Amino acid sequence: MNKTLKKALLFGFSGALLGGLGLFNKSVEAAAPANNIGYSVQSIQSDKQVKESLKQSYFDMQLDAKAEETISVKIFNSSDKALKIRNAVYTASTNDNGQLEYTKKLEKKDIDKSMKYPLASLTKMDSGSVVTVPAKGSKIVKATITMPKDSFDGVLLGSWYFEKVDDSAKASSNKKGISISNAYSYAIGIKILEKKTVEPNMNLLSVKAGMRNYRKGVFPVFQNDTAVIIPKLTIKSQIMKKGSSTVLQETTLKNLSMAPNSNFKFPMLYDKGQLESGDYTLKAVATSGKNTWNFNKNFTITNDDASKYNKEAIADPKKPMNPLWYVALGLGLAILFVLIFFLIKRYVDKKKADK
Repeated sequence: MNKTLKKALLFGFSGALLGGLGLFNKSVEAAAPANNIGYSVQSIQSDKQVKESLKQSYFDMQLDAKAEETISVKIFNSSDKALKIRNAVYTASTNDNGQLEYTKKLEKKDIDKSMKYPLASLTKMDSGSVVTVPAKGSKIVKATITMPKDSFDGVLLGSWYFEKVDDSAKASSNKKGISISNAYSYAIGIKILEKKTVEPNMNLLSVKAGMRNYRKGVFPVFQNDTAVIIPKLTIKSQIMKKGSSTVLQETTLKNLSMAPNSNFKFPMLYDKGQLESGDYTLKAVATSGKNTWNFNKNFTITNDDASKYNKEAIADPKKPMNPLWYVALGLGLAILFVLIFFLIKRYVDKKKADK
């Protein structure tokens, strides 16, 4: 069996949210010193950096339509041998936990339909995707961002991601055949504003039964279709039978953050009960600062889905037996007892008659 374990993932910024915009307020150097890791990274500030972020280590720029801006990062190698460093620019997204995600490459299918300009697609890695940094030395890598021809409001958000390539031991296997590799990573935030910020908006795209980490549940998909972070988000979601006001399932999550033009599956996990087929209604309220969104959507759990997810879920509590089954079982045993008694009595009476 092959499994890759990321032993350490060190971020070059933290997701502090100021004024509803994503700002990263921890320096790369402080976040991960180059001790046993062997390398560190440092942003070289662009002359397009906004005034409010001049002392920050992330890229926070204001660029015009059609503009081209080259940004640079210096990689330091503190080890005694040359290192290969993989680097790429990623578009920010919202992960399954409802938090900003800067360290994942988005596949085409994962890009929200509202996103016109993914940051990764606007960026060219001028120094290549893998660079070699000499022992006890440093190397400057560059990337060029080309802004869209059409102007837009809002922000582009992402990161410049760095990861050491371990050629000497790509994967060490233990006795059970599980391969383990170490990946020490940095991510430097990139935020680009062209014209002005926009007001956030949320939508409820769909509601479906499903699985997450072998735990069954219902997953409403919430969307931020605006080019702005939605910070400090609270979502309260309830499920009831269609046409009923009785709440069957309720989940509330706080301190969520949604990346611009992204969506995520909100987990409503059924750890203490089974999924049952039928028609349902989901009601949800999402709040962020002064903004409130209310959602109401009908959905159906099919027999096939309920059976499939109940069967595949781990630690799944079995559906309690219907009380009528206990009554039927009791009646059946009583009838069986009477029948046995009647047969025994008949047998005894016949024996007496034969004498």
